[in-house]
Order: sequence, then structure tokens, then C-alpha cells
Amino acid sequence: MEEFIEAIILIIFGGIFFVTTIFEMCWPIAIPILIISQLRKNKSNKNFKNNVIKMDKEKERIKNITRDVDNSALEQLDIKDVNILKDYLYQIYLDFEKAYNDLDYNTMLNTSTNKLYNAYHTNIMLNLKCGQKKIIENITRHNMFVYDILCTNRKQVISTIIEVENSSYMLDYNGKVVSGSVTPIREKFEVIFIKNYDNSTSVKCPNCQASVSGTKCEYCGTELRNSEFRIDSIKKVID
Repeated sequence: MEEFIEAIILIIFGGIFFVTTIFEMCWPIAIPILIISQLRKNKSNKNFKNNVIKMDKEKERIKNITRDVDNSALEQLDIKDVNILKDYLYQIYLDFEKAYNDLDYNTMLNTSTNKLYNAYHTNIMLNLKCGQKKIIENITRHNMFVYDILCTNRKQVISTIIEVENSSYMLDYNGKVVSGSVTPIREKFEVIFIKNYDNSTSVKCPNCQASVSGTKCEYCGTELRNSEFRIDSIKKVID
């Protein structure tokens, strides 16, 4: 029994000695690592907090947009009636959403920038791969604000807030609703429209990248609307 107790004591002291030795060997490295780890954690927490603050400020900024730009901004576009501009831009938005719903890729190409088209096209392909399809229908415009206009010698950018009522839901391959709402709900979107100027006589077809000098690509048949605005981004506004 005494031998057993002695063995236990030896094991305990041996363990303590081993841990002490390891600590003495590693503490010059371990302490800086712990300090760096804590600093990174603090930085991460600070970045997260800053991002939350930025998001709150962005929400507040969008929420406070309740009027259109003044007439001096409209003069940059040679437009006197902001309601005509709204109708024109909203029709582009409506055409894009309808094309997305109908999987009309040609119209999607001609109402959006390549960046936005690629994002939506990728989303469509992923949904179809999973046997699902996003439906956006029964779109009714309730309100719209043109809150900023930027014109340079290379592009024109129009920033808008569009409030619509629509049905937005996801169907599976059996046509069953798996998410979203069939009942129309009101939503707000920040929609940015852009028109780029090209000093050359030809442009690139967004579908096949061939050089096109007219309004239709002679290689793939894509109709181009180079003189019109396209949607550059659509972001849902969270109240």
C-alpha cells in the first residue's frame, strides 16, 4: 500500500515537474502569441462594431430619403420633369425583374450591367441545379425617389429608391412553394442605374464579347441598347 502511495506521489510530482519545465521553455513564445491573439480579437471586435455602426448609418440614410433631387441636378440629363425620368427608369427595372422571372437572358443582358447580370445568372443556375426557381411577380409601384445624379464625361449614374408591392417566393421542381410569400408584400430597393459612354465606334457584346458597331450583335443575335441606362445594382432596403 505504501509503495502504491509513493508511486502516486512520484507521478504527481513528475507531472508537475514536466509541466513546469515545458512552461519555462515555452513561455517566451507563448506570452507573445497570447498577446497577439488578444490584439487580433480586439481588432476583430472593433471591426465588427464599426461595421454595425456603418450599417446603422446606411439604414438611417436610406430611411431619410423622402424627396427627389432638385431641378439643377435634372438639368445635367437635359430633363425637366422628374416624373418622366422615374417612369423611364422604373420600366427598365420592371423589364429586368420580368426577364429574371421568365429566364429571358437576352433582356436581362440589355437591362443590366455585366456585373449584375453575372450575379443574377449565377443565382439562377444554382437554383435550377437545386431544382428550384425564384418567382417575382405581381409587381406594383408604390413610391420612387431619384435621390442622386452624377454626370461625368465618361458616365451618368442615377441613384433611386423604389418601393414596390410584389410576390416573391421560391418553387421546387414540383411547383410547391418552399420559401417566400405568395401574398404580395411591400419592399424597398435601392436601385442604381448607369450609362457609360464609349468614344470608340464599337462596343463589346455582353453575351459573346464580339465587337458590335450597331444595335444588334451579328454573331449571337443579342440586341444592344447602348444608349440607354442599365441597372448596376439592386439592394433591398431593411427598415
